[in-house]
Amino acid sequence: MVTKSYDHLAHLYQWLEYLAFGRLLHDVREHAVDAVLSKVQPHQHILILGEGDGRFLELFTHKCQFPCRVTCVDKSAQMLAKVQARLQPTSLVDVNLVQADATQTSFDASHYDV
Repeated sequence: MVTKSYDHLAHLYQWLEYLAFGRLLHDVREHAVDAVLSKVQPHQHILILGEGDGRFLELFTHKCQFPCRVTCVDKSAQMLAKVQARLQPTSLVDVNLVQADATQTSFDASHYDV
């Protein structure tokens, strides 16, 4: 199976999403962050695969009121650069960005809580 990186779309990603879906994905993202935060406990380790341009993680780190760890995996170096640019260094959330193809990488489930 051949998977493609979204490097070539990274600079347009947010605008393309808005043109295609309006505010719908923003609203879904907010609901998803609230749902995840209602389940996550302090000091848990969260795995995010295919974060895109970081808007979910940005919202999560902004709303999270306790320390936890997030490993964010994306194939696109340009998307990960956008994620990095969105993160606030004073967040309680320890974020580890990993450039990898999640479909070609094995993850030990015992290392992650969510």
